[in-house]
Amino acid sequence: MRTGFLRLTAVAVLAFAVRSDAEAAFCASYFNGGTNCGFATFQQCLDSVRGVGGQCGPAPGSAGGERRRPDRPDARPRREPERKPAAVTPRETPRREAVKPPQPDPAEPAPPAQIVTPPATDTFAAARALILSGKYQQAIDVLRALRDDTNPDVASSVGYASSRLGRLDEAKLWLDRALTINPDHLWAVAYSGMLRMQQGDVPGAERDLEKVAALCGGTGCVAYRELAEVIASRPR
Repeated sequence: MRTGFLRLTAVAVLAFAVRSDAEAAFCASYFNGGTNCGFATFQQCLDSVRGVGGQCGPAPGSAGGERRRPDRPDARPRREPERKPAAVTPRETPRREAVKPPQPDPAEPAPPAQIVTPPATDTFAAARALILSGKYQQAIDVLRALRDDTNPDVASSVGYASSRLGRLDEAKLWLDRALTINPDHLWAVAYSGMLRMQQGDVPGAERDLEKVAALCGGTGCVAYRELAEVIASRPR
């Protein structure tokens, strides 16, 4: 009886051995020393060992062998290697390009250089400008520096500037010199009439006014108007 049972078990082992690797999920280890790894389900494995004695378990290399038991705690997760922070590349500060001044267009001709010559201060015209601005002493200094005392324009101008400074005797000397050089010098006659008014000689100033009118050909010239104004402004 026992021998028949063993033969039946061997036949069952051979039958299960021909199954494909995909169906062999569980193995039965019999207490009599036999092993069968051809069970597709765990229940089939239990049925084969029931009454004979043995135990069931997942077949080596099968999917069931890799399954975890529900009561077994999860395996520890693999620790990923720490990632080093990427090196921060410093940003390059943009360089500021120097602002170039606008370049002239080569097609356009450059404007001609303007040379400004300061006005001369040692001429007769400069001395007359000083007289008109009331700078009488400076005008006299310029006129005397010209070293042209025989010029009636220079002599009469020195005489007029001296009279405006109150130096009446000096003024008469210069005006007489100018009239000696040219008795018909228009401004020498007009300045002489103004000097006479400062000296209180009104009739002499009126005679000079008549001569100025004759030299001007009328009463419309500047010399006549200036002498006439001086005569008309005398106190009555």
